[in-house]
Amino acid sequence: LRTHHGGALLAEHETVQWRRLEVAHLANETTPCRVVGLVIETRPDEIDAAEVLNLRRLGATKLQIGVQSLSDPILAQNRRGHDVDTSRRALALIRRAGFKIHAHWMANLYGATVDDDIADFSRLFHDPAIQPDELKLYPCSLIPHTPLMAHYEAGRWRPYSRDELLRLLCAVMPVAPIYCRLSRVIRDIPSTHIHEGNLESNFREVAEASLAARGVPLREIRAREIRLKAMGDDVHTLRDHRYDTTVSVEHFLSFETEEALLGFTRLS
Repeated sequence: LRTHHGGALLAEHETVQWRRLEVAHLANETTPCRVVGLVIETRPDEIDAAEVLNLRRLGATKLQIGVQSLSDPILAQNRRGHDVDTSRRALALIRRAGFKIHAHWMANLYGATVDDDIADFSRLFHDPAIQPDELKLYPCSLIPHTPLMAHYEAGRWRPYSRDELLRLLCAVMPVAPIYCRLSRVIRDIPSTHIHEGNLESNFREVAEASLAARGVPLREIRAREIRLKAMGDDVHTLRDHRYDTTVSVEHFLSFETEEALLGFTRLS
């Protein structure tokens, strides 16, 4: 494993050989405290068959991958460096290799509108090539000294207002299906780094309260898991939620009560 940083090799203590890593994997199998998951973040245009094999050899169990948008014009305007088909091909390889899929999606990108974003979010779960197990929902933040500042200063782009952002979240969060976890809503960037836009780091809580006040339920995993809820004597039901992707049949197996998700596993 030879890794570069800024064009130069890392220091000796920051490098490792495959054999040394394999020894560590073997030791991990029998140690009293074991690493049971390894998450690596990557991009769709970095994924091919060879890279998937490398990631398996590293021991990764879940991949975070920046899909960001399912609109080719939006990806191009934001100089993302890949198109939607690249994301589809990458996720097919990742899914076939047995990784859990943790996608990233961004609202309020340059060129998008609230209504565009609401439609785009729905495509994440209606496109059989996407359908992530987990999702980070990141509205775009305006950071000084970035190319987006030029569009902002020229009046070509602006951050969504508080009301627009709340409307967006209240429209898309209920769309996330029972097999997906919304692991993050709103990116945790220090407010001192944001030039203009949302500064409320608990905006997810704001959106959830607004939905609850209107009686709109959330189906995604985080909203339903048991956590501190009292279980009582409710009947526990084993459910098999099946859905098809372009390369697999997925089963989301869960034990649930009327009120809460008690536990789950995924089979592909």
